[in-house]
Amino acid sequence: MIAVDVFCCDREENAMSRNFFIDRENMPNQSTANVAACGKNKAGFTLIELLVVIAIIGVLVGLLLPAVQQAREAARRISCSSNVRQLGVAMHSYMSANNGRFPCQKIDDDERYQNSVGGSWTPGGKALFWFGEVDYRTEPNGTLDVKAGPLQPFFESNASVLQCPNFSESMLEEVKFGDRIATAFGYNSQLGPGSGNYYGSEPGGPYQDKTYRIKDIPETSRTIAFAETAMIYFAAPYGLREQLGGFSKPSTTDPAVHFRHGGKFANAVFVDGHVEGFSRKFRKGPWTSDGQVVQMEFHNLGVICNGDPADAAEVDALWDRN
Repeated sequence: MIAVDVFCCDREENAMSRNFFIDRENMPNQSTANVAACGKNKAGFTLIELLVVIAIIGVLVGLLLPAVQQAREAARRISCSSNVRQLGVAMHSYMSANNGRFPCQKIDDDERYQNSVGGSWTPGGKALFWFGEVDYRTEPNGTLDVKAGPLQPFFESNASVLQCPNFSESMLEEVKFGDRIATAFGYNSQLGPGSGNYYGSEPGGPYQDKTYRIKDIPETSRTIAFAETAMIYFAAPYGLREQLGGFSKPSTTDPAVHFRHGGKFANAVFVDGHVEGFSRKFRKGPWTSDGQVVQMEFHNLGVICNGDPADAAEVDALWDRN
């Protein structure tokens, strides 16, 4: 019985040993199969997972894009504000070198002056604007030399200060001189009417090379020197154009301030040198047509004033040198 039991025990141990070795031999095959199965399950994203990721990205873009656009617009507005401030500094430097006199908005040479007085619609000659000299002898529209402008020496011939990043050639129906905007800003002709004040009532009549001194301005902090400007042409199709030279009191002319920053704001520098941003207001000029009004609304042209634009005294307050 003992022998049999031992034999049986030995046989069971041998069987167990065989089963053990068999299992060890089969283990690599089983592991490979499991790995392969796992690989099939983790091959990529499901459609639902992809859609969820895309939806999350879309939400993030929708939240961030307006903030990015606002930041870019704020940067452009700051750049424009810096440029118009530099114009104010250049104006003061010019006055320091010219006995306190403001620059003229435009001065005609003798040829242009005489032909204009004679009633010619194409007077030729040359005209010195505050932003540069225009030679009308070469082309009907004239050829602009920005470097010859009276203010150029005072901002080191950096013509970029005459521009605004929100005012480009692609916006305009016509670029006056060549293929580049002359300036994005207008000059208050109340300070230096010069010889381009065709319909002015200054002593001596039009075409006077007339300027004023800073001592003639009672409130320098309440009188605008330069502002962002444009114009709507007086005839169809009433396209957007540059407002060259100067512009006068809002009650006497078409709305010319261009509220080009978000369609709501425009920058202006005052005679004392400080810069302010203004919200758009509107007042129809004495010769403004209904067709022009439609385009002025579309292109965000208007007037700058702190009061009621319907009140002539209030709408002119920031422009009148008196």
